[in-house]
Amino acid sequence: MLRKAAGPCAPCNPLADFGCGRAFHQNPVSFFGDPSLRDIDNVDAAQQGCMLGNLTSATNLTGTFVNTSITANRATPPYNTLRSASQQQADEVNVYYHANRAKAHLNAIGFPGVMAFSIGIDAHDPTLGDNAHFVPSLDILEFGEGGVDDAQDSSIVYHEYGHAIQDNQVPGYGTTHEGGSAGEGFGDYWGASLTDDGAAPELGAACVAPWDATAYNPYTGAPGTGCLRRTDGTRQYPRDLRYEVHDDGEIWSSALWAMRSFVPSLMVDALVIKSHTFLTTSANFINGADALIAADAVLNGGANTAAIHGAMASRGIPRTGTAASSSLMTLTAPFFCESTHPYQNLEYRECRITQPGASRLRFHFTQLETESGFDFVSISDANYNQVQSLSGAPFGNNQPGFSAAVSGDTIVARFKADPSVRKAGFMIDQVQYVPGAGSIPDGGSGVPEAGLTIDHAPGGDVMLSWNASCAALDTDFEIYEGAIGAFSSHTPLVCGTGGVTSRTFTPGAGDVYYLVVPRNAFGEGSYGRRSDGSQRAPSTAACLPQELATTCL
Repeated sequence: MLRKAAGPCAPCNPLADFGCGRAFHQNPVSFFGDPSLRDIDNVDAAQQGCMLGNLTSATNLTGTFVNTSITANRATPPYNTLRSASQQQADEVNVYYHANRAKAHLNAIGFPGVMAFSIGIDAHDPTLGDNAHFVPSLDILEFGEGGVDDAQDSSIVYHEYGHAIQDNQVPGYGTTHEGGSAGEGFGDYWGASLTDDGAAPELGAACVAPWDATAYNPYTGAPGTGCLRRTDGTRQYPRDLRYEVHDDGEIWSSALWAMRSFVPSLMVDALVIKSHTFLTTSANFINGADALIAADAVLNGGANTAAIHGAMASRGIPRTGTAASSSLMTLTAPFFCESTHPYQNLEYRECRITQPGASRLRFHFTQLETESGFDFVSISDANYNQVQSLSGAPFGNNQPGFSAAVSGDTIVARFKADPSVRKAGFMIDQVQYVPGAGSIPDGGSGVPEAGLTIDHAPGGDVMLSWNASCAALDTDFEIYEGAIGAFSSHTPLVCGTGGVTSRTFTPGAGDVYYLVVPRNAFGEGSYGRRSDGSQRAPSTAACLPQELATTCL
């Protein structure tokens, strides 16, 4: 059934009640649960008498948030026309009803200021064929009559209204291909989310426009049939970019839909609408993902950050990461990955390497030349937190160079070519990295080692003993001392033991605690974990910068 945030159909009698009209509260396919229906079938029984909402005129369909003033041969009350008697009259009542519901949904999820005007609608424009669109310059929606009349399918109405929402929030939005694709994806998400209708079990809730699709993609039982598009696909960015906005919009809509597996659907709707306030007209997918995280910080204190990252990463969509330092990167490992030369149109190549024990990595390119501003090599960590986007000849013509560095033990380069202009491509020959320092096994989490022990020694001294680090390149150890009760007060007692795993010394005054931190030639490792499992913060007077080997912490 339709989403409850905007309210169910408020039953009424079109012949007796002001503001009542006969509409497809559910599209016919969903109402009957029958994807075999066609436009020639009589589906009048799916029309229900519902309060249209916010109607201000007693003579036509003009309301606070919707009006059909640009529709030819406008409907007049009573709005009781059956589809079999006049599709045009039915179209007009239906499109008013659902456009008003879309605005009611915005209000219900906390955005009364969005679309706070009466949008003009042409319910049956014969010049559009089987198409519908939003006209930004006029702030109007127009619906065609080819196949199933577009105004009869609530998903189509909500999709087009979604374009109006984005333009209302970010005037001129969608100047880039990815921005236009995300706009189409949002329209599909908005259409599927507001209907949220799985009444036809063969199609499910993620099916967009099942009634309209009976005219051009009828359900046959084969995957992908019965819908205009779906919002639960598995296509990956940038691998599956086709450079057609509706096709590529499926990547964005499926990422938004995936968020609903971890975040309540109404909250996802609110996050998506709020995220638009962080976008510019030239936004790309990465900006959209960043905007969702920013929106969650405002609306929910960041409670859903991990879910958003997970949903975006599941579709390959990057978020903006922070480049790591490239200093001290003296260790190398051979790693060969390249495009074809010259690369092919729409070519995709992903280069991924995990260097066990590394804390930071970067790629070395022997060659990099792409179509500047159109074909990109992106650099990210394992979860697609992107730190760099390379295009053109960033190192000079046929010159080698290094990428930005990422934190962790995995680095990923992804290359995608658009449909035109081929260049020489790229070649990677090695990865440079800094090995991270590890941690001292503490006997917890099932680890059998004894961990750190302390014993009394003659003359009031104490002796600390500990196990070797989990990281093979850690050759020395630091000892920190702090006051019990002030568990971030630790400062260095010694910055090296010569590799010895014990130390005898005179303890500080009062009640104190000790931490043993492994180190290598590049940095220090873990100070251990707090009771909540998080890493203990380094000393404010640390012996070395921290370089954590993520694989053995």
